[in-house]
Amino acid sequence: MEEYGVRMLIPPGAIGTGRSELISMELLSTTPRINLSPDEMIIGWALRCEPSHLQFNKAITITIPHCAEMVRPDNIRTACYCWSEYRDGQPYAVTKIEGHQREGGSDVQTCTVLKGSVELRINHFCWYLVTMFWNSIFSWRRIRKRVLITPFMPRSMPQSRVLYLRIHVYDDMPGIDKKIRSEEHEWGYNIVHPSVDLTFDPGMDVTVRCCDHASQDVHEIVVPAKEIFHNCRNIVEVELDFRHQRRNQKIITLQVDHENMTRTMQFITFNGIKDTV
Repeated sequence: MEEYGVRMLIPPGAIGTGRSELISMELLSTTPRINLSPDEMIIGWALRCEPSHLQFNKAITITIPHCAEMVRPDNIRTACYCWSEYRDGQPYAVTKIEGHQREGGSDVQTCTVLKGSVELRINHFCWYLVTMFWNSIFSWRRIRKRVLITPFMPRSMPQSRVLYLRIHVYDDMPGIDKKIRSEEHEWGYNIVHPSVDLTFDPGMDVTVRCCDHASQDVHEIVVPAKEIFHNCRNIVEVELDFRHQRRNQKIITLQVDHENMTRTMQFITFNGIKDTV
């Protein structure tokens, strides 16, 4: 977990004497579907901590980096959702731990946002998802979310000569880009342009525009703000048709627009794609 900036601190006496436990943490590659309010924002990937039955005599602390930018972290409220099992593919019996709680002993659970990380204080293991939320227009304008945009294409031309450009829009967290590249590589995809960064404002949709210079086709896809802020990872797919071309090559311009901010990527496909993982 060190490569993802996640740390766990277990104080002395948290686990009963004479006991030994094999502890593990896993980052979820997709965001669980939880009923979030419109003013909530997921600021990092969810964690799975095992064994789920493990209870602590004293609260332990898990530090997780986040992808939020804010002027006053101490004015931002936070929440942590936890659950121990899934039913029909959805989290079951979800409990919400909200921000700072009045200290009542060593087992109190809290979720505190700092400038670059979140401190989650828990007394048992299960699945966890951390969010932050706000109550006013004033605080809303002082919160933004850092994301990375990375395009991928297949390493080989399919027999149909129709393939998909996959554009990932995901939280800017330590090690996450490496994880995505590894997954795409296993599925037969390679990165075709270095990642670019963008900072998103709440409530503002994102437009992904792909221009195929060979056919003059323009594909435009709108990603709703809710998808950006309620998920840690979104994928946009654009179909590229090579059936009427002799060469396996296109010049693609990819443009990502968000309010007054724009990021543009231009690359050549399909020849010459290199393995960057």
